[in-house]
Amino acid sequence: MNLINQGLLITVIGMGLVFLAIVLLWGLMALMVRLGVLLEKKGSSPSLEIMADEKTEAENNSSNIRKRQAAAAAVAYALAERANKKPKVALSDDLCRNAWQIAQRAQVLQGKTNIFASRSSRR
Repeated sequence: MNLINQGLLITVIGMGLVFLAIVLLWGLMALMVRLGVLLEKKGSSPSLEIMADEKTEAENNSSNIRKRQAAAAAVAYALAERANKKPKVALSDDLCRNAWQIAQRAQVLQGKTNIFASRSSRR
């Protein structure tokens, strides 16, 4: 075999291994999705029964319903308050970062103007 044929053979073997690995990973992913669907179907019926039992107990006890509603309202209020608050940022860190960026940008612009000045002086 000459050098070109050896190179082509190594390339074909390498590409074949890569595509084989891709196909194997694809097959494993498909298998995992199917197993997940099967396990979800098997495990969902008891949890639905438990949820139905909890719902009937809650309907029978009106104070329990009021407590849950109060808790839900408190959580909703806390989340709304958190969303309305502005994040606290240290002013000194922000100024230092901006000063650093300003200095760096000024150096870049100075370098660019030096390039244009040297080009115009050549003419």
